[in-house]
Amino acid sequence: MNGYFLPLKKHHLFQPRIGLLVVLLATVVFAAAAAQDSTAVLGPRWTASQAWAWYQQQPWIVGFNYVPSTAANTTEFWSAETFDEKTIDRELGWAAELGFNSCRVFVQYLVWKQDPEGIKQRLGKFLSLADTHGLTTTLVLFDDCAFGDPPQTEPYLGRQRDPIPGMILPSWTPSPGYRTVSDQSAWPDLEKYIKDIVGSYGRDKRVLMWDLYNEPSRSLPLVEATFAWARAATPSQPLTMGPFGGPAELSRRQIELSDVISFHFYGDYEGLRNQVAAYKKHLRPVINTEWMARLQGSRWETDLPLFKKEAVGCYNWGLVNGRTQCQFAWYHKRGTPEPKVWFHDLFQRDGRPYDPAEHQVIRKTSASKTIDWAAADYSKPQTRAGQPAHTEDGLKFSDGWTRWTGSGPRKDRLHYANTADATVTWEFQGAAVTLVHKIGPDCGIARVTIDGQPALIAELDSYSPSVDWNRRTVLVTNLPNTRHLVVVKSTGGRNSQSSDTYVQIVDFE
Repeated sequence: MNGYFLPLKKHHLFQPRIGLLVVLLATVVFAAAAAQDSTAVLGPRWTASQAWAWYQQQPWIVGFNYVPSTAANTTEFWSAETFDEKTIDRELGWAAELGFNSCRVFVQYLVWKQDPEGIKQRLGKFLSLADTHGLTTTLVLFDDCAFGDPPQTEPYLGRQRDPIPGMILPSWTPSPGYRTVSDQSAWPDLEKYIKDIVGSYGRDKRVLMWDLYNEPSRSLPLVEATFAWARAATPSQPLTMGPFGGPAELSRRQIELSDVISFHFYGDYEGLRNQVAAYKKHLRPVINTEWMARLQGSRWETDLPLFKKEAVGCYNWGLVNGRTQCQFAWYHKRGTPEPKVWFHDLFQRDGRPYDPAEHQVIRKTSASKTIDWAAADYSKPQTRAGQPAHTEDGLKFSDGWTRWTGSGPRKDRLHYANTADATVTWEFQGAAVTLVHKIGPDCGIARVTIDGQPALIAELDSYSPSVDWNRRTVLVTNLPNTRHLVVVKSTGGRNSQSSDTYVQIVDFE
């Protein structure tokens, strides 16, 4: 989710955010808020063992962020006059049929303030509808995002602004709103809200976890107070609050206070792998609570299998296209024509898929929600990015190779990997085959097979004190002049003189 909050750019692990405030002003506001003393007393965070005990009882969490197609924002979602039970039931059914098992929804403080018992009744109804379709629910209670032209920084009751053509989430409002966030005299009411909602549903099995504050950017003391208020309600579910590229001090504190680690990332496969590796280093369960922006490089066919392989839960942004207008991107302005490629969302409003091929990927990947914990060993987080499996010039690279271009190797490109079990295969016809590869001081060891049998050089050590970009190594000779398959597999190993374990493939001949 992106909006009018802090126009800071993410560091190299993150994608840039779009914002309209002046950086200096935002920094001053945040610093001033952080300087205030919080009166809340923080309760104990779950231990890592408690977090893992909870997480390993769950299936693989594959979910979506949900706003009914008939609602433009959270006020329309939860107000008595516009709560659309029939649409919610229908659309959650579509999600369940596709293979999802969880949803993430935002609750609006202002609607609670006006009608606390009414919103709890509607929330209970929503949880029942989701549960009927086999969906758990993650609840978000505060949110600093605002959108539109101009952005609406304060929520309000009654009829909401109609969506502005050409813009994403043009009627969205934060919860509780910027004035309330900056006014500590209003916080006792925020405390009542948190304790009321968490206290009412804190032991409800239909609630998966509490994502307390979406993309907080304005007050570190309120972040800390929100955790304290929620813990005082003694929920049985974990608390989390995901970094998204905001102020570094705030992101650090969000992680320190969270029972399970959550994060937002809208970017490509390589960036996502970097994010997963970085957050796994905390050695707690990791769940991505916002992803999937097609124009930012997100892809269902690569990213969803990655989440499953790494035992990372995930919630894409958007389900059914409607009044939130999530076919448009964060940077689209008023009057932008309908895009050929949607930014978010999976369904047309009548239930037709936006892209049938994406739906097939979701069904296939989510058909089994059993996690292979051995393959997703959090104690050995992946430290380097790679690319998904792909083929180039007849060479088939498995997941984990990275394509590099530059002067040195012939064709000005090579593929490298430095983790175990990345493979490259090549099918050829002939009696011999030669590997063209880089040798150098950072190169490691690979294993080579021909038709499933060890090659003439079965273990190839590519270390050398000097670099040769195009070393030709004969792998086998005197084969029958028929079709054969050569496989080179990185081992993640090296001899004692090498500084790293890179296997770097240029070509076969």
